[in-house]
Amino acid sequence: MHFPPNQPIPDQTLRLLNLAALPIGLAFLIPYGVIAHQVTPAIGLAPLGLSATLSCALLLLHKRKGGDWKPSNFFARLRTLLDLLCALSLIGILIPGWAVLASGRTGGWGTWRLSGGTTMVGVYGTIPLMMCFVISTFLSFRDLHHWRPQKATCPHCHASLSTTVHRNATYTPVHADEEATPGMQERSKESSPVAEPVASSSATCTPRPSTDDENARLL
Repeated sequence: MHFPPNQPIPDQTLRLLNLAALPIGLAFLIPYGVIAHQVTPAIGLAPLGLSATLSCALLLLHKRKGGDWKPSNFFARLRTLLDLLCALSLIGILIPGWAVLASGRTGGWGTWRLSGGTTMVGVYGTIPLMMCFVISTFLSFRDLHHWRPQKATCPHCHASLSTTVHRNATYTPVHADEEATPGMQERSKESSPVAEPVASSSATCTPRPSTDDENARLL
């Protein structure tokens, strides 16, 4: 499978957002998990921390290597797989986390309901998880799109050069030694001029009388 040349770190802003989402998630999810005695959605800090670590490493490499640095083929695949792993982990934690927040109950002994303020803290904590999920999904799917083999296209019509163009009309040359068809013979007869017969001088002139007839007339 052919992989195109790897691109440098394309979106530093998105990586910075992933990095900034970690302290926001820590500020909301840890207090909610301690008060509500709930593992979800506080366990989402694990993939959030992985995404922040990956973003920090990429930004440091980009700064150290320069703006024209391009990662190796192996590093590009590893980056895509880690982004995809973070996206799948986050969506797998967010769905049950929303169900827990909607119930509004604690996870410890007893079944008393949480206050509205505690539930809102948990809801605010899912915002950095959702943001990281969207960014990781976008980056991973874009890299997977670049992994596809590139087909050669025409620079003018942008059509694929691998397809064969079939012509509707075919041209069959007619050689001189081949026998002409009856239709061709009729067309040649119509196009060629017809020679008119030329009247001979003998047909228009009267025959000259013989000398014997002239002598008899004189006598």
